[in-house]
Amino acid sequence: MSFTRLLFLVFTLTLLSACNTSDTSTLAKQPLMVDLNVIARALGRDKEINTKLEEARTSLNTQLKQISSSLETQLKEKKSELDKSNKGKKEKDIAASNQKLQQLAVNAQLQLKQKQQLAEQKATVFRAQLLNEFRQEVAKVAQQVAEKRGATTVLAVNDNYLWYASSIDITDEVIGIMRSQPDKQESKEPDETDKTESTESTESTDSNKSNP
Repeated sequence: MSFTRLLFLVFTLTLLSACNTSDTSTLAKQPLMVDLNVIARALGRDKEINTKLEEARTSLNTQLKQISSSLETQLKEKKSELDKSNKGKKEKDIAASNQKLQQLAVNAQLQLKQKQQLAEQKATVFRAQLLNEFRQEVAKVAQQVAEKRGATTVLAVNDNYLWYASSIDITDEVIGIMRSQPDKQESKEPDETDKTESTESTESTDSNKSNP
């Protein structure tokens, strides 16, 4: 074998080796993909989250009905008191009493609306909490898989991705690991706080009723 051909062969082998190393390094640096929706459906977490949200909303709606009923009862009692006190009074005084009752009704409606908005906000916060806990749980497992593959980034699949290679999709691997793990402790629903606030609100309204 001539020296020229030997030199060419060594150069070729060196180039191929460099290319293989580069390909491996590039593959390791590629971000991995994970589909949160697929994981949620596979593990039943989507139904679990929806069930918890429905239970929380039911609890909050029950409390709102209790507050509404309490306010309505207080208005009826106040109207009855005013009707009794208006007997024998002048029309001017009766009109003033009726105006006061109307203002109480407006305040009651405003208070109920505020409670409804607060309940909706708490339901939204609770939903965000459940989703964040699920994402964090997936993130821990995805990190383990990424470290084994030498990857530095894991991205969640969304509408911005038109296509990606199946070789970087670790969804099934994450599902398998999460299925082997024990169930996580359930998140606390927001009903305890709401019940306390509802009771305090009712007591405050009762106090205002006795001191008009």
